[in-house]
Amino acid sequence: MKKICVLALLMLLAIPVFSEVWNPTMKLVTPEIGFEYGIGEDGHMDLRLGARYNFPPMENLVLGFCFQTGKIMKDDAELYYRDELGHTYDKLDNFHNLSYDILVGWEFIPYGKINPYIQTGIGFVSYNFTATNSVEGVSVDLDVAGAAKKIPIIVGCDFKVWKYIAITPYFKFTGYLDERLAEDSGIEGFLVIYDDQDKEDFNNWRGMTHFGLNLSVPISIPRKSDADGDGVTDKYDFCPGTLPGIRVDERGCPLKPTEVPSYEKIEKELRDKRTFVTNQIYFSFDSADILQESYTLLGYLGKILENHNDWQIEIRGHTDSLGTDSYNRQLSLRRANSVKSYLVSNHRVSSKKLSTKGFGESVPIADNGQQEGRALNRRVEFILLNE
Repeated sequence: MKKICVLALLMLLAIPVFSEVWNPTMKLVTPEIGFEYGIGEDGHMDLRLGARYNFPPMENLVLGFCFQTGKIMKDDAELYYRDELGHTYDKLDNFHNLSYDILVGWEFIPYGKINPYIQTGIGFVSYNFTATNSVEGVSVDLDVAGAAKKIPIIVGCDFKVWKYIAITPYFKFTGYLDERLAEDSGIEGFLVIYDDQDKEDFNNWRGMTHFGLNLSVPISIPRKSDADGDGVTDKYDFCPGTLPGIRVDERGCPLKPTEVPSYEKIEKELRDKRTFVTNQIYFSFDSADILQESYTLLGYLGKILENHNDWQIEIRGHTDSLGTDSYNRQLSLRRANSVKSYLVSNHRVSSKKLSTKGFGESVPIADNGQQEGRALNRRVEFILLNE
């Protein structure tokens, strides 16, 4: 049993590794914790731990594993145990089951707020109890030999109550493939573990019909796919198929050689217009890392600020409309801070003379519906604040 469980866990852990090869775009894992109530001759109450993993090539297909253990609520008033030496134990209690399931199934709406699913597979269940000789005051813990094989069929549904939390009720039917038998008290007045016919079956005590409730945590993990290897994920790559080694902008298009404005032109715009706007400070995709192509322009700006150390400059970052407004604001602020850090680190510029703001997509200067417009909106502005 232990070997089977270890093997199942290793298989589940290996799946994410192979998924990088099969389909690196997305995976979904749903850990579960809950309880299960079984209806049998006496029924059971189990604590359940499990997980569902969405198979990357088909997001609806799920693999799963669950472990559960709990008490079988057996009425033991007339049960006895007699060992191989003939000693009689007149009190039997603490009937427990330990169950493992390896599952495969189908989720109908994996990313929906309401997600029904069905699972089946193979499972194993073992039993144990405590026998007490009340005369001699001796107790022994006994394991029923072997584990019963079973086929569970689970029908459940995730109801998302928050972004990362779902309540998951389910119904389960368990078909047992073999028996775990015990003789009832009867005339002889004892119970012995058997693997024979016409004896009481522990599986019947546990039951075939089960109801459960889990607290589930659906976790969606994006995997960035970059077919041409240019550092820009395919979802945002407007120039797919870029040849290896070609430098690209943050939308995956080759950087076009453009003339960098001169020291004198930048200084004049700041002095006369009190604003210098540029699209020639380049960043890595979805990042505030400054690309080497930006260093010439930033060098001119650094020298200007060295020569005008009384100037107060506000650095404003702007993005296009791709992505959420909240994320774009954060990204534009990180980029403005990155420019400030570069100027302070590489030039004699006081950080107190520079301030930053991130506007995200909120102040467009061109149409975000066009690639050219988005390129213009991705800009950095330097504003002279001195009167």
